[in-house]
Amino acid sequence: MLKKLFYYILPGLLLSASWLHNYTFFLIFIAFVPIIQKANTEPKAIKFWIYTYINMLLWNAGSTWWVCLASVEGGIAAIVANSLLMTLPLLLYYYTQKRIQKPWAIFSIIFYWLTFEYLHLRWELTWPWLTLGNAFAGVPSTIQWYEFTGHLGGSVWALLVNIFIWKYYNSESTKKVYIRLIPTASIILIPLIFSLMLSYTYSSEKLPAYHTIIVQPNIDPYNEKFGELSASEQLDKMLALATTKIKLETKLIIFPETALTDNIEDTKIEDNENIIKLRKFMDSFPQTSILIGGNVYHIYQNGEVPQATARKDHSGMVFDIYNTAIYLEKNKKADLYFKSKLVPGVEKMPYPQFFKFLEQYAIDEGGISGSLGVQQEREVFKVQNKFMIAPVVCYESVFGEYVTEYINKGANVICIITNDGWWGNTPGYRQHFNYARLRAIETRRTILRSANTGISGVIDEKGRASNETKWWEPAVVEATFNPQSQLTFYVKYGDYLGAICCWGSLVWLVLCIVKIKS
Repeated sequence: MLKKLFYYILPGLLLSASWLHNYTFFLIFIAFVPIIQKANTEPKAIKFWIYTYINMLLWNAGSTWWVCLASVEGGIAAIVANSLLMTLPLLLYYYTQKRIQKPWAIFSIIFYWLTFEYLHLRWELTWPWLTLGNAFAGVPSTIQWYEFTGHLGGSVWALLVNIFIWKYYNSESTKKVYIRLIPTASIILIPLIFSLMLSYTYSSEKLPAYHTIIVQPNIDPYNEKFGELSASEQLDKMLALATTKIKLETKLIIFPETALTDNIEDTKIEDNENIIKLRKFMDSFPQTSILIGGNVYHIYQNGEVPQATARKDHSGMVFDIYNTAIYLEKNKKADLYFKSKLVPGVEKMPYPQFFKFLEQYAIDEGGISGSLGVQQEREVFKVQNKFMIAPVVCYESVFGEYVTEYINKGANVICIITNDGWWGNTPGYRQHFNYARLRAIETRRTILRSANTGISGVIDEKGRASNETKWWEPAVVEATFNPQSQLTFYVKYGDYLGAICCWGSLVWLVLCIVKIKS
């Protein structure tokens, strides 16, 4: 009985364990083997669906349980719903291999799963935290080839290895064991060897190096940030930290997401007391620019068409609130970028044109909540005519192709500003930091990461981290980095693997329909 139960929940346990630690990633290579076996032996679709849903639920709960620390109800809803969505590509695979009883039908699971991941990156209920290719984030030495495929290439790799291991397990061949192992070993080793070669042969451009300071203020997001400490007191703390490391040659200081907690009107940003304080600080260091997160709002005037996210106050004023990256440079007007990949149920009610009435149930993480405004285009900031930075805000760093939009606009370095303190000392903030390594490899750009608390630090073009800060400690990181300008294959073509698999999935479904008619 226990053996049968263990087999029944084995995939979910293996998938959860793949996200448990940097060096348990290899379990992803066998996690789908029992699912493939079940699809080939289970005659009833409903039993297969129950089996897959239990395991997807275990995976989601085991890997992202920390979401519940921000909201128990919201976290449970996200885990239950995402698990349900994950069963859809597996059901399509089950259906396909039942209709097309050929050995090659097993490969349809790759097309269906990649289609799911590709679409899940793009709609407003997006939660791609458990994209299979993310499992390798903690071991960047194994995935240097992401500069060609992006993280979806890791998903293909994981599924291919599972398929070949299943084939080996079920092989009736009379060939010797080591001969039958060659295809499976090749699928595992070739990407690893290729990654090793890329790691040794890759060299960054020999461009001028610049000094930067990254500030981690460690302000409690539940109490101090939006209650106990005023916006001015918080800024004083951050500037005091920055002063301990600033040098004459410092070109950029990076503060975290929502470092400025007072709401600032976009047309009057230079009149805000904390922006004035930052400007006075810069008078003493005119060679230094600042990137900082803040809450900015826009009041719609007569003739302007409000976004679907717009709100109305008791006086009838219509306005939008934005989670904003603010760039300040001496003798230059402030530049703004509005975060546009928003966390569903926290920063945005999905499809507000239909579900705006549900905003009152949005998860409140102590600051701005409900549906925030967005902008359509990515924004890059030119730092003193020396280099261009990509202001990536928090959740946006999980989306590979989305980040390439900054690079295609000329960004030479990626600056991630975030607040990872909502989930406590859990795997959540460590996973989020590791996902930034993927963006570094995909774009071959240095990443400068400032977290309110969590992990701040520097990630080089190979995904190697340095100067990492500790959890729940105020810290200042100083680093020297080289901007880069080359464009990787992935930057040019984005998630092409997902697009190909979408079309491939349609072909598989057509083949199934033709089989039915025949």
